[in-house]
Amino acid sequence: MIFSAVNSKIRRSQCVLRKSYHYLDEFVFRFNRRTSRSRGQLFYRLLEQAVAAEPVTYRQIAQRPPKASALP
Repeated sequence: MIFSAVNSKIRRSQCVLRKSYHYLDEFVFRFNRRTSRSRGQLFYRLLEQAVAAEPVTYRQIAQRPPKASALP
């Protein structure tokens, strides 16, 4: 009984934090672009860069960088 009440409070707190972060992120996004004159260009540029970039495989993303050798 106590565990379920505590668990419920924790879940609600997590939900509130997630929503707060989402709203803050949205505010920052809009604030940073408030004076932008070319808002329509943002998505166009993103697509342009996505098409121009070389494809990346999952192995390249998941590959761990080599460990740095110890200094002598």
